[in-house]
Amino acid sequence: MKISILKHINTLVLISFVLLLNSSNILAHNDTLIFLGDRDFYPYEFIDDNGEATGFNIDMINAISKVINIETDVRLLTWEDALKTINKKRNNVVICLIYSKNRSEKFYLSKPFNIISYSIFTRKDLIINSLDDIKGKRIIVQKGDVAENYLVENNYSPNIIEVKNHESALKLLSSGKHDCAFLSYLNATHNIKKLKLKNIRSSVSAFPSKEYCFATNKTDTLLIAKINNAIDILKNNGEYFNIYNKWFTELEKKNINKSSIRDFIIIGMLLFISIIIIIFLVWLLRKKVKQKTQEINKELNQRRKIQEQLLSSEKRIRQIVDLVPLIIFAKDEKNNIILANKAASDFMGISSDKILTKENIKEKYIGILEKIKYSDKKQVINKYSIENANGNERIFNITMIPYTEYSSKEKSTLVVAVDITRQNQIENSLTKEKSILHSLINSIPDLIFYKDIDGKYIGANKAFLDFYNFKEIDFLGKTDYELYDSDRADYQFQSDSEILIDKKTYRGETWDVNKNGDKIIFDTVKKLFIDDTGNILGIIGICRDITERYETTKLLKKAKGKAEKTDKFKTAFLANMSHEIRTPLNSIIGFSDLLVDPDLTTDQKEEYVDLINQSGISLLNLIDEILDISKIEAGQIQINQSECRLNKIMNELYYSFDGIKNNRHKDNVTLSYETENKNDNFTIVTDGFRLKQILTNLIGNALKFTEEGYIKFGYSITEDNFLQFYVNDSGIGISEKEKNLVFDRFKQLKTNRNKEGSGLGLAISKKLVELLGGEIWVSSVKDKGTTFYFKIPLVEISATKPADKKTKSIEGLNWENKKILVAEDNEVNYILIHEMLRKTNAKIIWAKNGQEAVDICKKDDVNAVLMDIKMPVLDGIEATTQIKSFNKNIPIIAQTAYALDEDKDRLLNYGCDAYLAKPIILNKLISTLNEFL
Repeated sequence: MKISILKHINTLVLISFVLLLNSSNILAHNDTLIFLGDRDFYPYEFIDDNGEATGFNIDMINAISKVINIETDVRLLTWEDALKTINKKRNNVVICLIYSKNRSEKFYLSKPFNIISYSIFTRKDLIINSLDDIKGKRIIVQKGDVAENYLVENNYSPNIIEVKNHESALKLLSSGKHDCAFLSYLNATHNIKKLKLKNIRSSVSAFPSKEYCFATNKTDTLLIAKINNAIDILKNNGEYFNIYNKWFTELEKKNINKSSIRDFIIIGMLLFISIIIIIFLVWLLRKKVKQKTQEINKELNQRRKIQEQLLSSEKRIRQIVDLVPLIIFAKDEKNNIILANKAASDFMGISSDKILTKENIKEKYIGILEKIKYSDKKQVINKYSIENANGNERIFNITMIPYTEYSSKEKSTLVVAVDITRQNQIENSLTKEKSILHSLINSIPDLIFYKDIDGKYIGANKAFLDFYNFKEIDFLGKTDYELYDSDRADYQFQSDSEILIDKKTYRGETWDVNKNGDKIIFDTVKKLFIDDTGNILGIIGICRDITERYETTKLLKKAKGKAEKTDKFKTAFLANMSHEIRTPLNSIIGFSDLLVDPDLTTDQKEEYVDLINQSGISLLNLIDEILDISKIEAGQIQINQSECRLNKIMNELYYSFDGIKNNRHKDNVTLSYETENKNDNFTIVTDGFRLKQILTNLIGNALKFTEEGYIKFGYSITEDNFLQFYVNDSGIGISEKEKNLVFDRFKQLKTNRNKEGSGLGLAISKKLVELLGGEIWVSSVKDKGTTFYFKIPLVEISATKPADKKTKSIEGLNWENKKILVAEDNEVNYILIHEMLRKTNAKIIWAKNGQEAVDICKKDDVNAVLMDIKMPVLDGIEATTQIKSFNKNIPIIAQTAYALDEDKDRLLNYGCDAYLAKPIILNKLISTLNEFL
């Protein structure tokens, strides 16, 4: 008996030593995705104070819907109704469920994407230390929740009270009804705080954290596959962790801190009390054993009393060991279990005596016990995972210490297993947060670095290391003086010192060179970073590449200068246009006033009329040039390729400018032209109007600046099949400096300042030549003459000489049986047309707006309509549309100040049969009307 007592005393002393060693470890297909959920399950899914559905699961389902490109319909009900609904619905309906075997058979489950913990909640007057303590109790659960299934499956209590939500359960419990509630830890603690319930506490964790998933009914396999893929994408791009941190990080920190402090205090107190009691009992027992041993021979009658006292002490020690919240057992050298405490018994789900005899031990525990054998060296197994009797996985650090029994000298092994499940969760969470932070910093394209207060680099992101071609292992712990040249290191040291002293943010632009030798300009920001207590830890810097912005700014400044310069040229151009427009207007208005003088002779009147006509033509040409340059500026000028007889154009130009030369009294200038192809029917394909316009501008310029000598123009055919035109004169010439400016818009040469004209002719000609597929250039000598050249592609076709169309003369016309309607709101324009047509004897009818024109055409037999476009009441386009709707055969001729080619096409498309641009030329008016009358 004495030997047995001493053996157990020795074992308990060793247990006390192990407890001290391990105490530190204790401290270490449709278009809409319908989502069904619980309206009161914070923080996973709930209705907030604004009546909006929110929570971690809501954010996840919204993020998943964006990935798989499907609309969402969130419906938060009571949990019981949500479960009923998903069983009725078929496709595109999901719900969040905690994984269980029973649920995996009823639903398709996605891969787990979060965990959830449950606890037993009691009033503070009831003590529950384990799940065994709730057997026979009246337990409140949320109807349909996994907690209810768990209680039923494990036969914990027949007295289960179902309620609709956690809030109802807590109110019921707080009011004194029933014994405890089996609820989600986070949701319950949230509602306790929200309802201000002071008499409720979390008693014990019900089971380890459970994984939960998205679930659909068994008809929708494709949706779960899409959701699984979306979950992977959200985890890879970091969006999942943003959502997780939003809802759980702060909650976990609070719960971890509170739990860790509580566990530390409880375990510390237990250990301290256990150690004191054990030391005291060991001392007491040794003293008593010594006393009884000395007296045993003298006082045999007291042996039973001593034995009873020792047995009582052994029971007390055993009770203390059973109170220690660590799994403790011992094995002898023959692999027999000689000790197992209550924690081991609770974990395996069988009594201690059955553990010693290995009776009814589950197979999984037999295997583990067989692996733990005697060794003469201390062994440690870290993070060993095993399920407890309830099927909950727990993580342990296991320490195996060899020892020899004091009296029997038997070799044994003491095994102590510390449950580190919570600690492991914390470590995993911290590791994940660190990984996320590292990934986020490395994903930022800006250069980021951070130093300690001594100027040593303690970290940088990938962009920084790549830019300078650093390797992290060689970079960390170095100073600027070890990494860069002395000038740069001095600059960095100076700015860092100012930041540390002044505690202000530094910002500046600096140039740098990357590993490829490219010069980069950075916008650099450096500031202090501190810990939670305000201690300065070091300096963080962010460098943003603004090279592109810098270059863009330079270009904008350059463009601004160019625009301002162009604006000056435009201002000068407008001033010149004002002068050029007023000059012919002065002649028109002045000679018109003189025509009313009754003393004028017939010759004088004819001369004044001729001068008015010339001024009008000059004004019209000036307006045409302004329109052309406007179309060039807008990129709207059009080229119309057609057949034209080139030699006929050259002949017309000659006779036209010969008359102009004579009118200007330039008798000292001879005009001539040459053609390489002498065939009068030489026909090419080009825009004949634009070709004639180019030559007119060049010949007109030559005539303007040549006072005596000659002007020659013509063309030749080059070997590369181009037509090369030239206009050569013996005029004033162009200086070498000004030759580069002759084709610029809004610029006039000094030589042009005393001459009439817009100064746009050459700029227009250059653009037209380019649109015809050619090029233009100039050769000139100051005071000796100038030659302009341009060439265009030659596209020649065979053609016979067509009959010339003869312009119909007003003389001999007799339209006395014709009615012509003039729709014109301007009385002067009406009078002009009336006078132009007076000699034809036609009946002229005046409509002052478009509506009058429509009404006249309905009731009168009109032979033709001259329709102005811009009129009051009803414009010309709408009037034309209405007239054509009831009389498609009546010819309507648009007569308008809209003079662009696209205006002509637009009006013809609206139903007009012909088009006359103002100012109206008599012969053009007569010949156009003659086509329809």
